[in-house]
Amino acid sequence: MKLIVATALITLAAGHAFAECDFDRPLGSCVARITIDSTSGSKKSYSAEATVSSSALSCSKVVYYLDNTPQTTVIRNGTTEPETFFGTKPISKSSVRIKECTSYASKDQKGTGTKGGKSASTTGITGPKYFEGSWKGSAGILIARGPVEVTLKVNGNRATGSTYFPNDGSTEQVDAIVNGSSLTYDYTDEEHMTITLTRKTDNTVSYKGVGSSGFAVTGTLSRQ
Repeated sequence: MKLIVATALITLAAGHAFAECDFDRPLGSCVARITIDSTSGSKKSYSAEATVSSSALSCSKVVYYLDNTPQTTVIRNGTTEPETFFGTKPISKSSVRIKECTSYASKDQKGTGTKGGKSASTTGITGPKYFEGSWKGSAGILIARGPVEVTLKVNGNRATGSTYFPNDGSTEQVDAIVNGSSLTYDYTDEEHMTITLTRKTDNTVSYKGVGSSGFAVTGTLSRQ
């Protein structure tokens, strides 16, 4: 079955314009989520209203499959974009499989492009804003380690975003407090976890997670 995806039109408020994105300058991977908000239709003619979300603050592309048909949603402003899906059979969450999410630079960003496929370093950032952006690395106990990706947006001493664990594809939302050179947040998976990111260098942080049962995972993340 082939599904045709129509991007919903958005009426912009006065004075509000799309971000000028530079899709020739990828910054790294992001975390995507697609939710089916409502469905309608009858035999051989179905539709669904959906929301495509990205952990990138703006300028991202989400590539996904709708029943084996590849599709791409471009998010220019903010973190979400509405979509309308059409098909010949009922559309549900299982119809969608995310392939990848990539964040890109905006044209007004300076010094954040890519060189040789790797993002350029950011140095000299002070205060809570140091933690803003995307961080990747690994964490675990002894040799039992796995990849971790943290994406953050900082406002004052608060940070929001997401933590993505590529090994199992799970995502945890971040609502953190920045205190000096450390950022702390909590989430509950199999048990309650307290995560602390602590500044090590201009482009690396230590990652430490302590569970309610007392076990701890540690690692290092690098700025992307």
